[in-house]
Amino acid sequence: MATNQDIVNVFAKYKPEVIFQPGEKYEYSDTGYTLLALIIEKVSGRTFGQFLSENIFQPLKMKNTFIYRSRFEPKKINNYALGYVTDSSGHKVLPNTFGKEFYTYYLDGIVGDGTVNATTADLLKWDRALYTDKLIDSKEKELIFNSVKTNDGKESNYGFGWFVGNSKEYGKIVYHSGGWPGYSTYIERHLDNDKTIIILQNHSNAKINSFLQKARTILYN
Repeated sequence: MATNQDIVNVFAKYKPEVIFQPGEKYEYSDTGYTLLALIIEKVSGRTFGQFLSENIFQPLKMKNTFIYRSRFEPKKINNYALGYVTDSSGHKVLPNTFGKEFYTYYLDGIVGDGTVNATTADLLKWDRALYTDKLIDSKEKELIFNSVKTNDGKESNYGFGWFVGNSKEYGKIVYHSGGWPGYSTYIERHLDNDKTIIILQNHSNAKINSFLQKARTILYN
């Protein structure tokens, strides 16, 4: 199974051409998050999971949140929601059905671009903390929740880990989606109105937008 260091090794071996220089353009990068996780491990001397647990999950009493790689480091977890995908016959099956050649198996050792497991209640604790200085101060939040501009002044509409947008109806919104075979996730924070929507689903083809519109209607009516 591949690990974060394997990604670095692949880059070192093949030396892919640089697509653009830092600051020239914006492009979302899962690989960037895996490199960030590896940097955290090198600097802290802790695993990525240990670092998050000690600095975020434990202080916020997020008791049901942890880094989990079910194939790389299997362990028993009570009430764990298995994720389902749809096979070629239209049946809902577990990704393990496709065997070890399927990428959910051989990429299971990688952290940083995923593998955080949580509940909606725990994520709400994290959301509440972001309105305080418990985790990060106001200057850091300015960076996180505002669009970074490229060197030519164009807005990227992405902060440090959040997409950034403005709505006439809801004000300033920061949000992020996530997906992995068997799972669809979404969080949306309405910063001007202190409202948050968290959606966690254990099926890849779940209709996030439908649930999102319903949640917005409930929050504002």
